[in-house]
Amino acid sequence: MTETAFADTTGTPAGDVCVALGEIEAQLGQVSAGAFASRALSTATNAEVVAVLQRAAQVARHAEALMVEATAQVEERSSSAAVSERMTTDLGCRSVAELVQRSTRVSSRAATAFVQGARAVVEPVAVVSGEVLPAEFPAMRSALAAGDLGIDGLVAVTGPLARVVSTAGRAAHLAADEELAASARGDGVDGAPHACADDLRGQATVWAMYLDQDGAEPREVVAMRKRGVTLGVARDGVVPLRGNLLAEVAGQLQQIFDSVLNPKVADSAVADSAVADSEAASGPFFAPTADEVPDFPDGADADRRTAV
Repeated sequence: MTETAFADTTGTPAGDVCVALGEIEAQLGQVSAGAFASRALSTATNAEVVAVLQRAAQVARHAEALMVEATAQVEERSSSAAVSERMTTDLGCRSVAELVQRSTRVSSRAATAFVQGARAVVEPVAVVSGEVLPAEFPAMRSALAAGDLGIDGLVAVTGPLARVVSTAGRAAHLAADEELAASARGDGVDGAPHACADDLRGQATVWAMYLDQDGAEPREVVAMRKRGVTLGVARDGVVPLRGNLLAEVAGQLQQIFDSVLNPKVADSAVADSAVADSEAASGPFFAPTADEVPDFPDGADADRRTAV
């Protein structure tokens, strides 16, 4: 995927959004360049510096909200069963995260966070009826759209709660979603100010523990459920192999591979001599020695009764 000029899509709803973002970007660029050139913040008061931080963060949260929404569309358009029809394939990317990374020039870790956040707040469309379905975290979606939290706060909440949705039930899940969204807005029951991402993560973890008091499934149970091997369709004389193995099975299979690919076979007398002389050789072995003096020099048998 190569970086291209912005497309002129004026007249469509998405085009109007893109044009408005371009105007905001130009104005913000002028403000930023002017602040750097004049070193305005170096003479600002403490309150003014904090105000600039807060305003800039608010702008960043709104920008991240649009990035999450756009990532959700990329995810939806790249979920087709036909690989050739996917948006990622059309743009030459192997995954949604790579497309986001190349489009936004963020790190792979940040791109993955945008994908995770998009999956949590996307409003899917029913294939049959075309109805817009509610998001998995509707309250967090509203808080994101309002600029009350950014991608860090969104992932901090949706990560712990997403693991207990199946056991907690939809009603309890929505209650936690509402409470945490209120905490992000600064409307929590304790009257605390806007919660930062770390605070939201801690609160979400507590909610997850409360909703699923039995705790997460043992790793062994999860591993047993995910194990399996699948043989694909033979093409060009080879059969693709994919799947998941338990750690001990993978270790045994690796030993089998090693025994076949790296056999310990001496190909020559030189190799035998090298192995014999090597200090690395270990274990019992027999070495030729000079003939020893027999116990019975005359050649008599050990048992005198058999002597002739």
